Amino acid sequence: MTTYAGEEEELAELEEDMSRKKSQVADAELRKSMGREGQMVDISDNNETTVLYSMVDGMRIVIPDFMVPATLRKRLPNGQRAFTSRRESAPRWKEGAVLCWLHHDHPKRDEWDEAGVAGIFCPAAHLASPYSARIHMQHRHKNEWAAIQEYQSDLEKRDERARADRQLEATLALAGQAAGAPAPVTHDPLTWECGWSTTKGPVSLSAHKRLHCPLKEA
Repeated sequence: MTTYAGEEEELAELEEDMSRKKSQVADAELRKSMGREGQMVDISDNNETTVLYSMVDGMRIVIPDFMVPATLRKRLPNGQRAFTSRRESAPRWKEGAVLCWLHHDHPKRDEWDEAGVAGIFCPAAHLASPYSARIHMQHRHKNEWAAIQEYQSDLEKRDERARADRQLEATLALAGQAAGAPAPVTHDPLTWECGWSTTKGPVSLSAHKRLHCPLKEA
């Protein structure tokens, strides 16, 4: 995996800091537990947290210490780091108004529910941009993101099949019309002594007089 200047140093500093915090918690719990008739307590589930910052928009997130190493090694689509623990290394955070896709008020919330994420909500309502919202989904709601992507892919495939079916039906209809329609009939021009001419096929003398001559006489 590609690493960037200072990344391993930053991670080492964080791990040292987390180890120091864990030792402090352990010492405090030990002193506390020894005051209760020597009874020891399990401190393996301590909830120590660390603050990280998004390299996309500078958004501040708080995560459990045990997730820090893996989170710092996450990458954006362009290969750059997704998070840092150093505020000065991240972009300046500007509060936006873009909702997380799982927010109650997201305009496509009903559609996402059909994708299988009904009942799962996120309060994030001030993401900086639609791009920040996608990155937020990919890193904070990985399973829900995958479900929505699969749902959208299925919809696109159904739309493509429907368009192909409609095009096939139209092509077959045109082919059927062409096969069943009589070929156009053409005739050599007929010219009468009076000068009247027609291409509508043989015309009897009576029909000619009825259709043309009276008009001429008028």
